[in-house]
Amino acid sequence: MDVNEAYTKDDLSEETVNVNPDPRILVAITNNPMKPIDALCELIDNSIDSFIAAERDGRPIPNPVIQIQLPRNSEIRNNEGVLLVIDNGIGMSLPQLVKALKAGYTDKNPFDRLGLFGLGFNISTGKLGKRTVVTSARKEDSDSVEITIDLERMVNENTYDVPKRLKQKTHPHQNGTIIKIDRWWEEGTQNAGFIAKLSKLGIPQITSEIGRRYSTYIRHKNLKIFINDTECPAFEHCIWADHRVVKHNRWGMISAVYRFDKVLRIERRCTKCFKPVIEGAMCEKCGPNTESKTIEHRVYGWVGIQRFDDPNEYGVDLIRNGRVIRKSEKESFFTWTDNLGYSIKDYPIDSGGGYGRIVGEVHLNHVPTDFLKQDFQKTSSEWEEAIRFLRGNTSLQPEKAAESGEENRSPIFMLYQGYRRVRDFGTKDMYMGYWEPSAEKAKRIPREIEREYYQKFQEKVQGYYDDENWWKLVEDADKKPTDDTVECPDCGFQCVSTSEVCPECKGVLIGKACLNSQCGNLIPRSTTECSHCGTSQVPTPVEPWQCSFCARKNPPEATVCRNCHREQGEQNPFNKEHLLENSIKSDELSIQTFAINLPGSASMATTAVNVYTLKHGTGLEREGKTTPLIIHKTETLNIFIDTKHPIFTKYQVRAQDVIAVELAKWIQDQNSRHMSGDSMHLWSISSLYWEIIRAAHWGAGLAIDANETRNRIEAFFKRIKEELPYLLESESEDIQNNMLPEEKHELALTLVSNGFDPSQITKVIEEGKFLGYLSNRLIVKLIVQYAEKFFDGKFWTDSYLNIDLNVFAQSTVTEIRNHIKNKYRNFLEDILGYYENRNPDEGYTKRVNQTLELLSKKLI
Repeated sequence: MDVNEAYTKDDLSEETVNVNPDPRILVAITNNPMKPIDALCELIDNSIDSFIAAERDGRPIPNPVIQIQLPRNSEIRNNEGVLLVIDNGIGMSLPQLVKALKAGYTDKNPFDRLGLFGLGFNISTGKLGKRTVVTSARKEDSDSVEITIDLERMVNENTYDVPKRLKQKTHPHQNGTIIKIDRWWEEGTQNAGFIAKLSKLGIPQITSEIGRRYSTYIRHKNLKIFINDTECPAFEHCIWADHRVVKHNRWGMISAVYRFDKVLRIERRCTKCFKPVIEGAMCEKCGPNTESKTIEHRVYGWVGIQRFDDPNEYGVDLIRNGRVIRKSEKESFFTWTDNLGYSIKDYPIDSGGGYGRIVGEVHLNHVPTDFLKQDFQKTSSEWEEAIRFLRGNTSLQPEKAAESGEENRSPIFMLYQGYRRVRDFGTKDMYMGYWEPSAEKAKRIPREIEREYYQKFQEKVQGYYDDENWWKLVEDADKKPTDDTVECPDCGFQCVSTSEVCPECKGVLIGKACLNSQCGNLIPRSTTECSHCGTSQVPTPVEPWQCSFCARKNPPEATVCRNCHREQGEQNPFNKEHLLENSIKSDELSIQTFAINLPGSASMATTAVNVYTLKHGTGLEREGKTTPLIIHKTETLNIFIDTKHPIFTKYQVRAQDVIAVELAKWIQDQNSRHMSGDSMHLWSISSLYWEIIRAAHWGAGLAIDANETRNRIEAFFKRIKEELPYLLESESEDIQNNMLPEEKHELALTLVSNGFDPSQITKVIEEGKFLGYLSNRLIVKLIVQYAEKFFDGKFWTDSYLNIDLNVFAQSTVTEIRNHIKNKYRNFLEDILGYYENRNPDEGYTKRVNQTLELLSKKLI
């Protein structure tokens, strides 16, 4: 759109209008701190307000559009170019525009608008440039009106009278507003370079940010915003579908998404001073003849679980009238301030690196913001009641929430209970994973697969935009493969690992594409004729072929390799491409920037070490011999490891040890010219191995450390204590009646040290709130006494009550149950004994770590 032709044809008149206050104040207020992107949003807000006004007046704009043109960096350096914001809203009359441009002016209806021009408009336009020209036209008027605010001229001439022009519209039914800003601030002034900072963000980043801030309006009101002709895409959170749930011991099935639309209260406000007024009464401050408006304190939107966790991309978007005021708000939802004023971080506190996945979009149209709309007024009653509804009036941590005595069923609280951790990959914690045979448990899916899936989500690819393919990886983590079998991806049938076709659904498991390019169907690898089109699958040699074993180029007529005598088309199990297709990258074992200090004067450049674990049904076997690992050396090191190899499963060798040995040998090969003289012994495999273990990110996790083991024991018992109030709730009276005097004494001291009023201890115990504060030794005693409360998927997965009485005699069932109780009692007493031992030796530490691993594997 050409702004010079947009609304004008010929000048009809030119006068001046007054825009109090003193022009020096207009310049001074531009020194308020504001980010360039926020200044641009102030201008967008005013355009959106015109669309809101049109809808409120019963004449909505059918295809609302905001076009923004930013100056180029080269133009800014030469003090050239303009910033344009053009909309097709209802426009303004001359009196409306004059009021809007006065600093500090506020519309009488601030409750359902965003921009309101006024102070925010004055600050943003003044920071961007010294001159602002606003042109506006209404459909019913024959003329458009143009007002120019030239801050430099106004100060120099000491006037606040600014030029006003009436112009004939180019088209009779034209409507909308144009904001034009130019004349950039020079070096040495407060706002020098402000417009350049906006321009240097770049169109991709600006469109992404604007698409995030106005995503609700773009999605639901058909608004289109263009930055230099590039449309701003509406941001969408990548969340699980509403019907996805996890099971919690106390709260039952907890949905992955909570949607709400709640009117907390209704009141009337004076439209002049915004103070509450009584229905039918005048405002005590403003007197008679002042209007009032009914305001709903309405909170609506959703909170839910993102399909991946992230150290930054989580939190709740808080929206006012279609614009995100707080993006990914965390502090207000995930930090709790106790009665003494101490801040307690509730989330995320369980995952290393502080990864979170609770997200949301919540509309708080009634909650006031600061005048620059960078935050809500968090001391207002409107804010406090909204946050109380959303996250409750207690800590999110169940044991701390129990101390308050208040029941919390808020949306955020419930999500926290179900999705607080990402520890058990699969349906338990609703996280994508795969079964790792050597660890005998599920591992998280590689982050590069998450990034690939998220990219497809953003592209709205079916199965990725919805969560169907994501959910398959959640279910895969629960499926422990049967030895020598592979699961059919189509029907789930367990097939022999060498089967080319599933015997259940006839789907192709090991296949190849039909040689007929017009057909291209997947057919079994060994078939000689396509069952779809009848084309022979015996290739007719037309060009040389490369052996996948020795890389020899063979002539077309050769049916076997002339170097190694392998048949044409035979797959080398060690081939890199083959292994990449049949493995999963391990984030846990990979090293993105690998380098160690070398002996003598030798130096080593950093390189990436990518480690892949082979999928079930794929191994490293050739000519009857197996190897646990092979390494492909290019610009990066690609290591493929078979975690099912006996060296890992039978002899308990750690994958990290084998990788370190291979890396040590590779370093030797790279530095043979340096391996001589007095430092020769430092180039040994064992010396290099030690340096690699110290340098690799997984080195610390291999150490057998007493303090770390104690920390793990503390974390394990903390998890039990969090669940005890739910697991033993019905037995609390029986437990407190049967406690020994010394156990009650220890419990009372624990409760006092955790902030309970000593005079209320008896009441706390009688009400059963004490269960999360029992001693570790008493907990072990209760687990044995009330074993039926802890097994069969309640805390551990082992069967206890669910042992089939139709298969076993009652005496056998009793013996099995006693065996289970004794086994867990021994495990628990073993780790407790270690925890209380001041100087455990290395062997004891190693054994207890294995015991902890066994206890943790069986957790639900």
